[in-house]
Amino acid sequence: MAAPRSPSSLAPLWDVVLTVLASLSLGRVFCTVFQLDGTFFKLAAVDQPTRSQTLIALAAGGAALWLFRRRFPAGMASRVAAPFALTFPLIFLPTGFWTVVAAIAALGWSVYRAVRAGIGGGAVRLCGRYRKTTVALLALIALLLIAQGIYASHLAFRTLYLAGTDWMTYLEVPYNFFTRGSFYSDYPFPLFSAGHFMPGYIVLLSPLFGLLPGFTAAAAAGAVLLWGGGLLFYWLGRRLKMSVFAAAAGALVWM
Repeated sequence: MAAPRSPSSLAPLWDVVLTVLASLSLGRVFCTVFQLDGTFFKLAAVDQPTRSQTLIALAAGGAALWLFRRRFPAGMASRVAAPFALTFPLIFLPTGFWTVVAAIAALGWSVYRAVRAGIGGGAVRLCGRYRKTTVALLALIALLLIAQGIYASHLAFRTLYLAGTDWMTYLEVPYNFFTRGSFYSDYPFPLFSAGHFMPGYIVLLSPLFGLLPGFTAAAAAGAVLLWGGGLLFYWLGRRLKMSVFAAAAGALVWM
């Protein structure tokens, strides 16, 4: 009669299983979700990723596991990715708000487990040693996200996937202030600050939208303010004596 396997002999298998679950869960988030509304708990997404998207997600997970196993022993990946076991039943359901929230929560929990296990010490040292490289990588990521944001906004504009009232709120009032000195919107009826009290925003951005009225300037300004804020987070973190790694990690979370 064969002797029972020791738990350690199954560690590589569990690494693969949990990596597959993590890849499928996160791949769904990145491949199927167009918009996540945390205020009204709404989601714009397709039900399931395509076959090619699923294969790409699995390939990315496999590459990540291969790199992880070159540095850490078998079993460590499954310890870190264990929260994704809870997402297994959700893989067979259509993409919904709570399936996405579950995947994001599992990712956050996994990052916490990785830090508790001592993973990331090398990254802390590398960031401290190569500060300029870290800043350059952050700037590159920010530029790529800004370009992606402008492109996505143009796609939304071309397909009429926009809410007119929001654009009136954030574009019309600064334009009116620049051209007429008015804090009122005209659409759908005259209303102070379009119902949103934001005089600082109106005054600061009125020159931009007054001189460059139209969609392109709005899309570019929104993308720069949103993803460029990650670089501002890094700068403020370093001013507050945060380590290079902590400031860079905070900037990535922001972006």
